[in-house]
Amino acid sequence: MYGQYRLCFEIQIITELSLTEKGDASLMNIECATGVPILDLPLSAPSSRQPRFITATPSVGLNLICPNLSLGGAERIVLELLISLARTSPVSEGQINLFLLRRGRIEYRIPQSVQIAVHRLHHLPESQRLRFIAWQLTQKASPVAYAHLLNADEILQLSRYGVTVLPVIHNHSPAWLFQPRSISGVIPWATAVSSSVAIEVRRDLPNLPTHVVRHELQRDYDKDKLKIDRTRIRSIHKIGDSVLIGMVGKFKPQKRYELALRIIKALQDDIDARLMILAPTPDENDPNFFYFQGVKALANSLGLKRSVIFVDSCTDPRPYYAAFDCFLNTSQFEGLSIASMEAKQTGLPMVLTNVGGQQELRGEGITFLDRNAAVESFAAKIRVAATESRQAPLPRLHPKNLIPRLWSMLATYGTELGAAARKPALLFITCNLDQGGAQRSLVNLLNEIHCPYPVSVCVEQAAHREDYVLSLEERGVDCFSLQKIPALCDQLDALLSYIDSHRITAICFWHAGVRFKAMLSKILCFRNVRFLDVSPGPHLFRELDNAIPFFQRIAWSPEQYFARIDKFVSKYTYGQIPQRYGDFATKTSVIPNGVPSFEVSTPKAMTPYARPVEANPEYAVVSSGRLVPAKLIIEQLQVAEMVRKVVPQFTLTFIGKVEGAKNLEYWQDVEVVHRKLRLDGTVFFVGSRVEPSRALPEFRVFLMLSYFQGCPNASLEAMAAGLPVVANPDGGTQDQVMDGETGFLLPETDLEGIAERLVYLLCNPLVAKRMGCAGRERARSHFSMVAMARRYRDLFDEATGYSNPLASRT
Repeated sequence: MYGQYRLCFEIQIITELSLTEKGDASLMNIECATGVPILDLPLSAPSSRQPRFITATPSVGLNLICPNLSLGGAERIVLELLISLARTSPVSEGQINLFLLRRGRIEYRIPQSVQIAVHRLHHLPESQRLRFIAWQLTQKASPVAYAHLLNADEILQLSRYGVTVLPVIHNHSPAWLFQPRSISGVIPWATAVSSSVAIEVRRDLPNLPTHVVRHELQRDYDKDKLKIDRTRIRSIHKIGDSVLIGMVGKFKPQKRYELALRIIKALQDDIDARLMILAPTPDENDPNFFYFQGVKALANSLGLKRSVIFVDSCTDPRPYYAAFDCFLNTSQFEGLSIASMEAKQTGLPMVLTNVGGQQELRGEGITFLDRNAAVESFAAKIRVAATESRQAPLPRLHPKNLIPRLWSMLATYGTELGAAARKPALLFITCNLDQGGAQRSLVNLLNEIHCPYPVSVCVEQAAHREDYVLSLEERGVDCFSLQKIPALCDQLDALLSYIDSHRITAICFWHAGVRFKAMLSKILCFRNVRFLDVSPGPHLFRELDNAIPFFQRIAWSPEQYFARIDKFVSKYTYGQIPQRYGDFATKTSVIPNGVPSFEVSTPKAMTPYARPVEANPEYAVVSSGRLVPAKLIIEQLQVAEMVRKVVPQFTLTFIGKVEGAKNLEYWQDVEVVHRKLRLDGTVFFVGSRVEPSRALPEFRVFLMLSYFQGCPNASLEAMAAGLPVVANPDGGTQDQVMDGETGFLLPETDLEGIAERLVYLLCNPLVAKRMGCAGRERARSHFSMVAMARRYRDLFDEATGYSNPLASRT
């Protein structure tokens, strides 16, 4: 094992090998002849003691109401999300319901193999259909249903029958079936299929809460299959070598098929162009029947009868996208064009009007034109697009069922729980319980704070510190883990179920995963749950910026996230929310970490414990923390080489582990530099089994170089132990270390200057002792754990809605 990780330890003759199991079989004490204890392996691993595991929600549910499944974009959204849920999620009988009020002339087919309860109500008297839906839904614990393409009267009637209706608005205002203000006060919130639709809804009724859920196609496209389909479709319709322009969508005036005909006529001046329109033919009772007749008449009058192909009754347009050379959408307005999304996913060159949800499409091969652009402008863009190489089909993003599950979770957890009063309850969410500073500060806080209401901790991943788990359990904290649930959506569903069942009133993100933050803040956006975010440092904002693609998938943004949270806590003076996200100064507090007061007494039998016996205690420097790139371990090795040249007795000891297998490559780089600089006997890595607070008094100076610091615990503990600190002024370090008084601050690029300060302190022990004493006093006066706990307690009381009965009597 030591050969595998190439540890930089000098082990002479091993006279005795002692394996002592203490909770974690992977942690070993290896005593060698020199007496140097090699405390544990460098790779941090999950401890044997884990928080209790919670399981995935046994079943996912969703109720949808729709007039019918006729061939349209809204109906495609309904069908795809239902099929995806039924195929990719745990589903019990009767949990996924589709209510169809009427029958369409041509409809999408629902596969027999999927577990969807389809209620076709066209055989019932029209007055009884909504009553049947209400009777079915009110038998459930949560009678919530999405209403697609229903009018205001239908929504109001369902609401009167006890159904919580969530209307879905698919298009822009000219095509609305009702004005949002007509259902104001009846619905908890509405859903828009694109951001542009949501803007119009909020313009009509600013106080109506509105979610945006942008559909993602639930189908995959295979490049080889597309080639086969292209040959087949073009052969069936005798396309030959003509440039085939494709359009998909119902015959409605907003689609402006008459403009498309004139574009084809203009193209035919110099290329052999044909137009194929995939759209169901309206029957004579359809209000769009006369528009369809007008389009056909115009095609004949322009001499395009043989150049325009009308494809009726196409329930699966996928093969046709392969046959097209360019996709055209000339709509006057669009909510969210499923056809445009399909064309994009198949890699087809596209020419689109820049209206509505189409503007939210991004990627190569898309050309936008103003909806009022001239015919020749469209023709010119199509000439270019039709000659471009077709892109490879776009793969679906993971998790593939993210958007269907988002629809389900919004309906299940996004509405308020009723009128019953909730008692204060606080939930922390953190990514793990490892050796990092954020987790250490959380455990320190929960050991100090005393909340008169339930406190829970959700750990997304594994716990690497057994002592943290035991400490939280001893304090009566309900600590649970999502580790046994592999899929993100299942984790979120289980966590949301916990939030509901335990009636959580406040959620505190304490170094939580950014996807959890994004999803929970969106799903619970309109719930009476308060959010707090305790920032571990500047990498929070970097994580948010890196997660923009995920935010875009769920139609959310970092700006909306910060607008939703109720309180943001920075751990150092300059760690506030950047202005690029908005002005949130009024919801920001600065609360630095506190350091526990401790008196270290090291028994002689255990001396030395962390400091190698070769290390002269008068010249021993220590650094503690995770062995990761942000901790600048290689730069510290370079500093060590410089110091050794002046002070041969100098040693540098690292207390900490490699965090995660992803950092093993960096560890190997560290080892290469260690060997190259010949630092054997000068630099030691002793793992992290010993608590830094216990080991620090064995040393004389503390060294810390790092990027992306919040309020580092390592330097605070060193100050509390009476060590002068030499560090770079990153993040909250500059709040802690007073340059020239409690240590020295130098840029991480000034390695020579850092080495000089270490030499100075090692050669001037009285100065080092004076600085260490000043640092201890500063830790006590400015970074008290009691003060930290008091300030957080005030925040948590306000967030949970706790009212101190004693305070109310005074």
